[in-house]
Amino acid sequence: MPTLRRLITAAALAGLTCLVAVGCDTLSGLDLLGGGKQRHQMIQFYRLAPTGDAQRSDVQEISTATGRPVLIYTRVLLSSINIKDAKVVLFKGREEVELLLDLSGSRLWMELRRDLAGEELAVVVDGWCRGIVQVAPPVPGENPDLIYLPGPWNAKDLREIVRQAPINYELLHKF
Repeated sequence: MPTLRRLITAAALAGLTCLVAVGCDTLSGLDLLGGGKQRHQMIQFYRLAPTGDAQRSDVQEISTATGRPVLIYTRVLLSSINIKDAKVVLFKGREEVELLLDLSGSRLWMELRRDLAGEELAVVVDGWCRGIVQVAPPVPGENPDLIYLPGPWNAKDLREIVRQAPINYELLHKF
């Protein structure tokens, strides 16, 4: 029969092994809490900056899929923290991403549409500018919870954005 000293030593050794495993990324804290879910396909909206503002501290250059750089103001206007879900919809024969916003995101999107109507926003996914959308003014009676992002999107990106949107939302609101 094990003695109390042996049980305490075994428990301490097991605890130390877990700490070393987590510290070496053998076990991920995110895996323990979220079943292996990770954030990616993070969507963010930024205002485009004119080239005359390139030297400002709040302006950053980012690349597009074609390699063409664009300038953005670094303040995030709307992001995956407000996107509850996503799906693919057909509009005039082409696939678009429909983003479903939470209440906070819906209010923010309506403010942006009112204040920035006619301006262009960069749609950034994981640090790459994936498109530029022109902000349309709000229309009475439309659903303020939805944003439509025209492509071009490839099939893999569409699937990943749709799959990942609710996971990102869950992880960003976990704590």
